Amino acid sequence: MVGQTWASAEQTQFLQSNLQEYLDINCGSKNYGDFWATLRKNWFQSYPEHEHLFPNKAQQEFTEEECQFVGDAINKRMGVGFFL
Repeated sequence: MVGQTWASAEQTQFLQSNLQEYLDINCGSKNYGDFWATLRKNWFQSYPEHEHLFPNKAQQEFTEEECQFVGDAINKRMGVGFFL
């Protein structure tokens, strides 16, 4: 039985769609720099953190504290295993 993960089913599918490229790099050059940069860019374009945290609020309406909260959440997300 698989436990609950932090990623939604759609997000998991997104990550799995990048797995072969990761494995190819892992078996080859082990130069992940471009891979991680592209993955991060595509991730945050597909799944903006502010939409996850404040789904019914326009970004231009955020308070300074909410902006900081979003920034902190992005930094935390960047520390998740697939962003290393």
